[in-house]
Amino acid sequence: MRRRTTIRLATLTLVLGGCTLTHLPTTPRVAEDENNRVELRSLERNAFGMVDGYFDVTARFHRLAAGSRIERVLLARDYERPCSNGLVASEIESIDGRPWSGFEQRPDPGQRVRLRFASRRMLLEGPTRIDILLREPAGNYRCAELPLVQRAPGHDWEQVEDWTWGVTMGGAWLPDSPRGVDAILLFRFPIGKRIGAMHLVGEPIIGAASCSQRICEPRTTTDGMESPRGHPVFGGGAGASIDLAQWGSLSLGTGLRYRLMASGVDTREGEEDFLIQQLTFVPMIDFVTPDPFVPGIRGGTATGWLVGLHAPIGWASLGSAESLTIGGYMVLQYTLM
Repeated sequence: MRRRTTIRLATLTLVLGGCTLTHLPTTPRVAEDENNRVELRSLERNAFGMVDGYFDVTARFHRLAAGSRIERVLLARDYERPCSNGLVASEIESIDGRPWSGFEQRPDPGQRVRLRFASRRMLLEGPTRIDILLREPAGNYRCAELPLVQRAPGHDWEQVEDWTWGVTMGGAWLPDSPRGVDAILLFRFPIGKRIGAMHLVGEPIIGAASCSQRICEPRTTTDGMESPRGHPVFGGGAGASIDLAQWGSLSLGTGLRYRLMASGVDTREGEEDFLIQQLTFVPMIDFVTPDPFVPGIRGGTATGWLVGLHAPIGWASLGSAESLTIGGYMVLQYTLM
């Protein structure tokens, strides 16, 4: 997995019923002249706002002509005239405890401000920038042009959140049919956290176990056919995985999983309840895409959407009976917060 060189920022901010995702620029985004120096520090967005959700940009004024004020802030496409056309910021707020001077937005050197835009649809439409129009006391105007989403290599935004959630669907075949169970279909809902190169997960599980017709009464369908009867399975699991190699959006990895589940079967001799334990080694092939809601935000194995094919192999215990277990799962995962 690609190593991170930036300090990971705090997360878990609830906004408008969703979570705020924070991104840092992979290269500095700075505009400066002889009197002023402004830098974009971060981009934050609502995880559930889809295309039209708001987003915030944090800017820091490292150097500023004394008495300058913010006249206008625009989200502009690269081909638009600087500080003239674009989407006007819906809110400009000081965020480091220093209030504005009077009613005018006059930042001090070193001050950080949050710039909010009511839609991020323009982020889907090509290269964009943030234009900050400054008016100096002498009446001169300065336009600070800060690149936001660019197509040039290295001009990405790196998501800093570590928590993931996902949905996994698949099953396992038990060739020895312990307790008559020859297959298990599982739906898992993993919640994970990345710590360095390792991904730790815990997961609630629901599913069904298929019992062989040699042991259990079959289910008779409406057309008179007989088929194996499914029996409820529920429980939980935990595990860890690590990425071994990555080529672009393709990643190869491996992991270990342990699951403890409760189930039972209705045999020809009566009902039997038991616990199912699974310990598996999991080869993983994952395909990772950049976040589709914000192009220009870097993907990678720790960010964006992940679609994977996992093929666990290991051991299963159903009460006192044991078996080899071979499975296959499809994984959908998203880095959430």
